Amino acid sequence: MSVDDTVSFSVFRLVAMTISIAGNSLILFVILYNSKIKRKGTNLLFAQLAFADLIVGIGTGIRGISTIVFKSNNVTLFDKGLCLILGSPTVLGIHLSQTTMMAIAIDRFLCIQYPFLYRNLETHRFCFVRFLICLAYSLLGTFLPYVDYPHDELSELCSTGSSIPYWYAVYWTVFGTLFTLYIFVLYGVIYVLYKRSVSQRRVALQRHIFVTISIILVFYFSLCFIPNVILVVINLAAMSSSVYGHVSLLIAVGSAVNASVNVFIYGFKHPEIRGELRKVARTVCFSRLSTVISMTDSSKNYREATRS
Repeated sequence: MSVDDTVSFSVFRLVAMTISIAGNSLILFVILYNSKIKRKGTNLLFAQLAFADLIVGIGTGIRGISTIVFKSNNVTLFDKGLCLILGSPTVLGIHLSQTTMMAIAIDRFLCIQYPFLYRNLETHRFCFVRFLICLAYSLLGTFLPYVDYPHDELSELCSTGSSIPYWYAVYWTVFGTLFTLYIFVLYGVIYVLYKRSVSQRRVALQRHIFVTISIILVFYFSLCFIPNVILVVINLAAMSSSVYGHVSLLIAVGSAVNASVNVFIYGFKHPEIRGELRKVARTVCFSRLSTVISMTDSSKNYREATRS
């Protein structure tokens, strides 16, 4: 029995789903509800990344629930087409997350190197078009394997990696590896420009955003890039689809953890989002306290009325 078949692993997935959906939904609410925060294009990119992580969280939950259902029905052979469908939300979320990380890198480069051009581009219309481009590519990348849909094919492991054709596996490794390398190279250039900036005021304004993105990149490298490198090795070694399936499972789990971790990074390191999250927390606590006080007063009035 593989790790994916265990109930404890499914519970882990459901916990990751809960954190990802609840946390990223809160991030989306905080950014999109506050007109001051959503005026900045970078914050809208953070909202876009939270949306991608939300999709990954949903995909993680679907996998966790399906594994429990398969386990309860003693299913040992899985239809590849069904497994491909079950994994599509996660694939979509990873695509959107990758393209958004690329968009954030380009955004930071333009902000530091070409500030005048950046100010002219930082409009809601431009941000919306940028989101549509990322979403369109993500949808295309997600539905590409359906061109070679596996009809009536069975597998001992229900994962995306064991359900996709070989040519898509090659695309996935190229997409994941090259995108990530390009992102890190671009951030290396950005770091040099950031340190050489003559405008101390501009450096101070960008410092918090730069720190937030740097922490996100550390987790992104550990949880997403390293598994993709393993996939490259597997492709070069021409290993079996079952091995590829297990590594794709590792990528899905890493993406789920990354989607959950990003919530806490925003909460602790991004000053504007952190401030708004505190306001939401205070509002919720105050509302609950008011409800408790109201219920206590009502109970007290009821007892006094019955005594009289």
